[in-house]
Amino acid sequence: MAVESSLPALLATLTQSLSSALESSPENPSIIPPKDGISLLDVKNELLLSYLQNLVFLIILKLRNRKTEDEEEHDLDNTVVKKLVELRVYLEKGVRPLEGRLKYQIDKVLRAADDAARVSAPKLNSMSKKTKDGSEDESEDSEEDSDAESMNGVSLKAPEIDDLQYRPNPSSLIVPSSKTAETATSSTDGVYRPPRITAMSMPTTTGPREKESRKPNKSATLDEYISTEMSTAPLAEPSIGSTITGGGRRSKSDKEKRDEAERREYEERNYIRLPKESKKERAKKGGRKQDAGYGGEEWRGLGEGIDRIERLTKRKGGDARNVLEKSRKRPVEDGPRDSGTTEAQQRFQKRIKTSNGARRDRGASLGGPKIAVIGAGLTGVSAASHCIGHGFDVQIFEAGPRAHLGGIWSRVNNTSGLQIHSLMYRFHPSVQWKGGYPNRQQIVCQITELWKRYELEDRTKFDTRVEKVYRDEKGRWIINNPSHGRFNGIIAAVGTCGDAKMPSMPGMDKFKGEIYHSSELTGKQARGKKMIVIGGGASAVEALEFAAHEEAEKTYILARSDKWIIPRNPIVDMLLSLNIFGQETVFSWIPEMLLRKFFYRDLEDLAPTDKGIFTGTPMVNSDVMDKIRSGKAEWLRGDIKTFTAGGIKFNKRAKGVPPGGPGHETIIKGDIVVMATGFDRPSLNFLPDDAFQDPYSPPNWYLQTFPPAHVSVCCNNCTYVNAIGAVGNWHIGIYTRILLMFLTDPLTRPQRFWMERWIDMTRVLKRFSPTGAFDFFTYLELCWWFFFCIAINPFRWKWALFVFFGIGENLPKRIIEAEDKARNGLGITKRGANYDVGFSL
Repeated sequence: MAVESSLPALLATLTQSLSSALESSPENPSIIPPKDGISLLDVKNELLLSYLQNLVFLIILKLRNRKTEDEEEHDLDNTVVKKLVELRVYLEKGVRPLEGRLKYQIDKVLRAADDAARVSAPKLNSMSKKTKDGSEDESEDSEEDSDAESMNGVSLKAPEIDDLQYRPNPSSLIVPSSKTAETATSSTDGVYRPPRITAMSMPTTTGPREKESRKPNKSATLDEYISTEMSTAPLAEPSIGSTITGGGRRSKSDKEKRDEAERREYEERNYIRLPKESKKERAKKGGRKQDAGYGGEEWRGLGEGIDRIERLTKRKGGDARNVLEKSRKRPVEDGPRDSGTTEAQQRFQKRIKTSNGARRDRGASLGGPKIAVIGAGLTGVSAASHCIGHGFDVQIFEAGPRAHLGGIWSRVNNTSGLQIHSLMYRFHPSVQWKGGYPNRQQIVCQITELWKRYELEDRTKFDTRVEKVYRDEKGRWIINNPSHGRFNGIIAAVGTCGDAKMPSMPGMDKFKGEIYHSSELTGKQARGKKMIVIGGGASAVEALEFAAHEEAEKTYILARSDKWIIPRNPIVDMLLSLNIFGQETVFSWIPEMLLRKFFYRDLEDLAPTDKGIFTGTPMVNSDVMDKIRSGKAEWLRGDIKTFTAGGIKFNKRAKGVPPGGPGHETIIKGDIVVMATGFDRPSLNFLPDDAFQDPYSPPNWYLQTFPPAHVSVCCNNCTYVNAIGAVGNWHIGIYTRILLMFLTDPLTRPQRFWMERWIDMTRVLKRFSPTGAFDFFTYLELCWWFFFCIAINPFRWKWALFVFFGIGENLPKRIIEAEDKARNGLGITKRGANYDVGFSL
């Protein structure tokens, strides 16, 4: 008869066996503890058996609940998991330590038994020899043996081990009294034994330095051999030929490689270039004699033995004493030691001081303008770091507390991340991303590290809101009041996202669920709930990321109008930003058609038809399409009528119907409503009133950031409306260096007339744009603005490398000195007398 092996049959057999065992067992109304206590082995077996039973039960629950989702079953799963954790804690923290202690006691008793057996073994051998000789009879032997045993204190019988013999000694835990100490020191046999005292080292006549000098010197060659040949760790070797110097006559030693790596790391971390070693420094080192290297190997210390032999065998007299003293004073370089790092640090600090001195000299020679940075967000910290890196002093003013360092990234949800690729978000050259799409914590960490790397802590004033800026009689800027100092230039980096925008809608008080802004979702629970997102754009993407992370049941996106959505792909994003015209053209239908066919596909109805892709900032997210296709999300076009107790009354419109038009009213039920309505734009009202005169009010400014009335003010990343590109890329440094160029060289500073003419020219070039000339731009158009700014004025040509790449500032400094005659001819007697007045195109 075949035995059924299916799971139901096995479970039925197990149930029948347990039932029969329960019936046959005697009934015991109460659990009586055993007479002699609980056995450790029984406890361990019971715990293991209970752990396995709960584990099997959990597996059965998982198999049964694979296709069904029940809240009660989920609670039962949690109860079983908690029980498994509890049993595991008992086994790990209770049974295992007790077993270790028991094993220690058993091993201790066994070792004592082995020691007693080893002591009695020689006595047994001597007894056997006497028996073979026959010198004494058996009875006498036994008597003498017993006497000998009693005299020597050793018994031939198996030693009886007392359990109390290995108990802790209480007397060792008590401090002995003076009387007890005297009794202990005295001996009963009349022999004096000195007391035990702490061992102490005898004084010596030689100093620690002399002792250190007697130690054998370490060999750098041997250390290098041990670290490379005898180690199994992977080793990065330099490229072939990169270590050959001196025209192929020698190779770099290991010390030179370390110094070069240390220098390169310091330059990359601080974004500076250390001065090279001068001829005088090389002459002080003695040329190549100090290197002591040949063929890439270090041969230091090989001549010490010869010197020692020469000193010992040299005849006394003459100047032998002077030679000996010179040899002692001669430094011996023998590879890396503990004190070698100190010498390297001193040498490196000297280079750093030289570099910092060059910075200060450079800033003083160029006029030394001081700049006020308003805002400690991503743009403000990046701009201030560029100024410090080029030798200009700054002061940062932040309206919020220290926790607001990082701007909008310090206030968004923890689940938020960068939508564009990190290649397009290099807001400073020293920033190194570890992934393609960093999250909020990584971005804030990079901003904080940059803030500390350039020592901006002492240059930042938190909780200082800028209410107004004005100029004194000398044209210098004053922030709020003169107590904060005077500045030659201003970088307004307040950004485009201020306080959260929370509109009031009818019926919000009737809704029984939860209502949050899209930036207040950190720590909220949305698992298994329906979430309604009101609005589109970046805030809607933020809410979608939260819903995906919290495993919400379904997400409804309620939008008044359609919005372009582009994939989260760096190649696509870069190609779209290469539209140099910065507006809709006759070829705009090509990228729009490709997006509809290859990205929207079956969801082509969501693609806008009333506006092109080059008219507004698109949503950058690929997950929204996947969630709509899977049913986890639904995009609805229409108008919100009112809130209800269980959701929102929504007027769903067809495609092409304008906002407020006819549609079909329905109730969207949800547990959580997220207001993805964005943020209020921070105000620039602290600037003077003449910066807002029509028709040259923001964003219609020179290069979109410089108000024509004040060339010494740069509103970096806070005047744009819509764009395709990256907010936190290398254009922050270019804008900052253009301001530094204007403040340093008066002949590069444009006049108000020419700044307004550039704005008019851009308006003419973009007269066919469906938006304003500066309401939308692409990244390639921004590059064209920068190129035109440098190319139009010959006095700016010498600053080209500095503006675009941050290098070559020494060349303009030398040319400026030669241009003093030209400045005098133009009537400018003092360079930079008024930094807010332009003199050229």
